[in-house]
Amino acid sequence: MSEANGSPGQKAGRQSVSLRALFKLHVAANKPLELDFPSGKVVMSVAEMITALKDDEAAERSRNQP
Repeated sequence: MSEANGSPGQKAGRQSVSLRALFKLHVAANKPLELDFPSGKVVMSVAEMITALKDDEAAERSRNQP
């Protein structure tokens, strides 16, 4: 049988979201981000996410310049 949503790595009914979008949501809400992984919990502060977003945007700009 095939998966309901077409991607074998995800459970039915769950959607994928980029880390960039997740960071932006948490920064806008001024809330730290907590992610649970099998190896442990990861917590990022709002300041860490702001820095990561700025670094990501700078890297993207440098990739797009001729």
